[in-house]
Amino acid sequence: MSMKQRLMAKEFEYDMKLKQMDVDAIGKKEKQIEDRKDKRTEMQATQQSKLISQRQNDLPPTNFDSQQQENTGEQQIPQQEMPPM
Repeated sequence: MSMKQRLMAKEFEYDMKLKQMDVDAIGKKEKQIEDRKDKRTEMQATQQSKLISQRQNDLPPTNFDSQQQENTGEQQIPQQEMPPM
């Protein structure tokens, strides 16, 4: 094999590795998107179940925002109440 052929073969090999890396990155990105979508769907189903239970048992309102922040580890920002007018 000539030097040029070996160089072309090496270039082809590198191009194939780069293309595979691109495909892998796209696959990981799509998996992350689907995982986040699954988590949102699961959270929605859980909240829906809690709302049904709340209606059936005549329970007080539920604040899902505070529960979501506890589950995701977000810090809760205290909300200031408006003074009566």
